[in-house]
Amino acid sequence: ITGTLLLAIIGMSFIYSNNEKSWTSPKSADSINNPLKGNELASAEGKKTYKQLCAICHGNKGKGDGVAGGGLNPKPANFWKEKIQLQTDGAIYWKLTNGKPPMASYKASLSDKKRWQLVNYIRTFSKNKPKATTIPFTPKESTEQKELRLKMESENKFNQLIKEGDVALTNTKLEEAKLKYSEALSIKAQDSTTIYKMYKLQIKIENKAKRAAFKKELKDELKTELKKELIDEIIQQLKDSVN
Repeated sequence: ITGTLLLAIIGMSFIYSNNEKSWTSPKSADSINNPLKGNELASAEGKKTYKQLCAICHGNKGKGDGVAGGGLNPKPANFWKEKIQLQTDGAIYWKLTNGKPPMASYKASLSDKKRWQLVNYIRTFSKNKPKATTIPFTPKESTEQKELRLKMESENKFNQLIKEGDVALTNTKLEEAKLKYSEALSIKAQDSTTIYKMYKLQIKIENKAKRAAFKKELKDELKTELKKELIDEIIQQLKDSVN
């Protein structure tokens, strides 16, 4: 029999009917300081010992559901429970050291260091426990508060649209600027500054359209002239070839 299995069997050899609901360590245990507190390497080593000796009863995930724990009375502790995690490191260490049927004492089989490593690993069940989702309390909004909030949101939206419109105008993106100013006016239809900006912008858009139309017209005329010159040249070449 391997040492691991032997220790597990020793731990189970103390099984007997026990009607006690809890196991309390002496007050003096609370004053025992953990020399490895916060040491992650110690926690990792404690995990190895846990897998070898404790998982058979307490389960691989520490929920008290190990294969050998089903027939025990009292049942193996669930390390995820608050009543376990609220105990001091010293209290847990004391229980590992002294044991209580059906749990064995590890005073002789594990060194002080290994027992503290186990304490550290047991603490990780609390760290890994999913946090309960809490819904933040939101006080009920009064009519006045709601009106003020909506007014502020509207004002902020208006100012943002004006800012974006000004940037677009600076970059000569006239249509984009027009869209932003139009949205702003849907919020403040009587805002004189924005109305004036829209007026000036519309003139720019119309002038741009006129320039584009003039360019197109000029381009079409040039094409027509070029075609005419080309036709005249071809006719002249034909005349010359006949002569």
